[in-house]
Parts: sequence; C-alpha cells; structure tokens
Amino acid sequence: MTVDLDNNARTWWYNANAGYSGTHSVVMNSYYNYPNDVDQLFTPSYDLSFISSTQLTFRCAAATKATSASDMTDKLIVYSSTDCGATWLPRKTLAGTALINNSYHPEEFIPTSTSPWALQTVSLPASACTPNTRFKFEYTSGLYGNSIYIDDVNILGVLGIDNNNLVAANVSIFPNPSNELVMLTYHLNKTTATKIEVLDVLGKKIMEINYSNQ
Repeated sequence: MTVDLDNNARTWWYNANAGYSGTHSVVMNSYYNYPNDVDQLFTPSYDLSFISSTQLTFRCAAATKATSASDMTDKLIVYSSTDCGATWLPRKTLAGTALINNSYHPEEFIPTSTSPWALQTVSLPASACTPNTRFKFEYTSGLYGNSIYIDDVNILGVLGIDNNNLVAANVSIFPNPSNELVMLTYHLNKTTATKIEVLDVLGKKIMEINYSNQ
C-alpha cells in the first residue's frame, strides 16, 4: 500500500525494469523536480512473536542530480508499528550521502546491474516483534532528487518458541530454536483426529499433516 501525502500523483509504484533479484522492484521517481515530496510505502502485517535477534533488511539504489553533498537533502525513514498503523516508531533514518549511494546522475537514474544496490539493515528490539508488526518506508525527496529503488525486503532472525507454553500442551519441539530440522513430539489423552500446520510469518500455510485416528 502507498500513500501520496502531497496528492500530486507522484508516489511509490511497482517497477518491472530494474531490480536486485530479477527485474522487479518498487521505485519513487523525483527526477522531474518534486522537492520535499513525502510519500509512504507500507508492508503487510507480520507475525514476529517467535523471532529473536530480528532484523529487517532491504536493498536500496538511489541517485541525485545534486553536484555537492550539501545539496543531497533526500531522506528515507523506516518505521515499525505494532497497532495496525495507529502509531509508528522510527527504526532507521538514511539521509544525504548515507542514502544516495549512486551519487550524481544528470539523467533519470535506472540501475542496470546489482552493483548500484546497497544492503540496508534495521535491527529491531523485542518490543517491535509482535503477532502484528508492519513497516513503513517514508521518503522525502531532495532539492535535486532522482530515482530511488527498493527491492529484496526480508526479515531475518532466530526462530524460537516459548517452552513453557509447549509443556502445558504436552508438546515438545527440539532443538529450540532451530534454523533447519526440528523434531515434534506430543501426547494425546484420547484417540482423536490430529492436524499439524506450519505457517510463515504472513500466516500463509506452507505445510499440513493430518491424522484421522491417532
């Protein structure tokens, strides 16, 4: 989802001509003289409640028409929210040369290889890792702006589960945490149908096992 705060029809959009992985990304183009234009890009909500040492990473490629560092006034702020976007907390700010990693381009900037893409890492505190966490990328164009691209948004961390909750349910998962194979054991007090589901952080089911009479 995007929000065009200046209501000028210049905002983030899906781009099929440039990307770090493949040829797709999102782009905000301020090449055509839109200084101080503020536009927001929102992610879906993620369940990060079982992840520790959490990091949000993304690739960014940005250029400018400015010829001096003092004129590079572009800014990108990454926010997180745990209440469906009612409130937002800033997690990382990239401004000036920290954001403009491709320096001066008098033409409309389009990255044509992987080299223009810088890896950005946002470390997240435990308070930001909830069952309903989402992120916002807010870009403010500079006085001499050009295009800025974002690709490969990922969430990294160590997956773990509260062992106290598992003991109460007669469930054991080990090793915990794990990043590869795990063993799941449980005890049923009576014969019943059993279903095991594995979900990703978006809540999408990626595996299901059913036992009709266990």
